[in-house]
Amino acid sequence: QPLFKNIMLNYSWKNSYETRPVHSLTESVFKAAYRQNIWREWLFFEVVPQLSFHRERDFEAVPGILLRVEGIFGYISK
Repeated sequence: QPLFKNIMLNYSWKNSYETRPVHSLTESVFKAAYRQNIWREWLFFEVVPQLSFHRERDFEAVPGILLRVEGIFGYISK
């Protein structure tokens, strides 16, 4: 979801399953990523808070956060 020219939000939900010995849900993860272009066209900063629910923890919420700096090198076509 673009907010402004250089800022976007990305939402995701991932489920993980085991198929053997029985089909069962092992984990669910909810993420909301905030991504911003911080310098030129090739350097980005991202903050991704998340909630994960693991079967080993009886599906209790486990909060987490990811901080990422990403650079794209090479030719960028427009």
